[in-house]
Amino acid sequence: MRETKCRIEHFAFYDHSGIARHLERMAEKGWMLEKIGAFAWHYRRVPPRRRHFAVTYYPKATRYDPGPPEELAQFYDLCAHTGWTLVAASAQMQIFSNDQGSPIPLETDPTLAVETVHRSMKRVLWCRAVVLIGALFLLLTGVAEAFQDPLALLSSGRSLFFTLVGLLAVPLGAAELWRYLSWHAAAVQAAEKGAFLETKSHRLPQMAVAVVLLAGLLVWVATDSPNEWIETVLCLVGVTVALCLRQILRDRGTMAETNQSIVWGLVLYVGLMAGALTGGSDLFGLERTTVDHWLNTPPLAVGELTEPNEQDEAWGDLCWGQESLFLGSYIYGKLHVNFAGVRQDVDVTSLRYRLVAPKLPGFYGLSERVLASDWEPHRQWKYREESPAEPWGAQRAYRLVEEAEAAQGTQRYLLCYPGVLVDISFAWPPSEEQMALVGERLGGIQL
Repeated sequence: MRETKCRIEHFAFYDHSGIARHLERMAEKGWMLEKIGAFAWHYRRVPPRRRHFAVTYYPKATRYDPGPPEELAQFYDLCAHTGWTLVAASAQMQIFSNDQGSPIPLETDPTLAVETVHRSMKRVLWCRAVVLIGALFLLLTGVAEAFQDPLALLSSGRSLFFTLVGLLAVPLGAAELWRYLSWHAAAVQAAEKGAFLETKSHRLPQMAVAVVLLAGLLVWVATDSPNEWIETVLCLVGVTVALCLRQILRDRGTMAETNQSIVWGLVLYVGLMAGALTGGSDLFGLERTTVDHWLNTPPLAVGELTEPNEQDEAWGDLCWGQESLFLGSYIYGKLHVNFAGVRQDVDVTSLRYRLVAPKLPGFYGLSERVLASDWEPHRQWKYREESPAEPWGAQRAYRLVEEAEAAQGTQRYLLCYPGVLVDISFAWPPSEEQMALVGERLGGIQL
């Protein structure tokens, strides 16, 4: 039989009533809170019985303090004389238990109790506000990308994950802030009448959001290239290690200032290391997905359709791609880089194409509608017409004409194959042999 166990508890910091009720139920089941760790609450087995719990707050305490200050230690001694024993402490929150049948209340002044809770919550409110602003930024970025290029959003595991973070964290964070401010306003009015206002627990939304985000992260890691998720995973691991280290240093009696410096130094180091590892486009030359392979070996290159050009040496391949659970997207072309850093010029006298390969049946029609739509960022079709599909070996083909390219003679086509859609532009009228080669190289792609 286990004598100890750990549980990840989801309580709002100010939810003193909910925490006390939960610990009373756990004590009746034979589990007593022993300490609050960096991520979990630790319980030990005890004889089941009815126990009372109370939660108080000390605004001056921090999570880095190795032990209670003298003022707080005197408060602990005073509580012990009345039967209230300190069970665990976490930053400003102190949890006490009492085995007496009808103990003397630990808090006797409701006005002072509400004021103490609010002073302790100020730092938490600032942190929650910063997180809410960050989540709102992620959500707005995802929405803007969905309007500008929905296929780029759907093919990027990174964009999908961070949009999901914003989509879930914004309403959750806003609801938590609203619940606390509503409770505080009502608690102040109740305190003026000499009454304590209990808090209400809302644990299910927090647990559901945590489970969904963890599942989303695992799906992202399992389906996308390490180049996309390694930075995020390293940062999460670094923060986890830093929080555990903070708890270890605190338990060993390290000074708060030293503890804080070590923890934030570690977080900064991991962030810089993660940025350095992902600075290149190919992490350790690892090819995890089909798109990773195409970045090194394009499925169709300019040299396979045209004779080598003396100017080709001044131009490099523009290869960009990403792949998610829903679809893969890849762009190939020629790019001239101005090494002075002034601009980048795309070669309009060469070949350029974009591949969109849906992985789920429902996304094929959406991809075709987006690629064949009359509007595209920075482009305005003059007209779109159906084109013979047989030379390309495609199911359907469209010729796309836009005013900006008409004067240069560029011919652009949208080719629909069973597993991939090809948006391809030529700077010359393609021959039937070239059309057949495009169908052979690009038409059979499956992701």
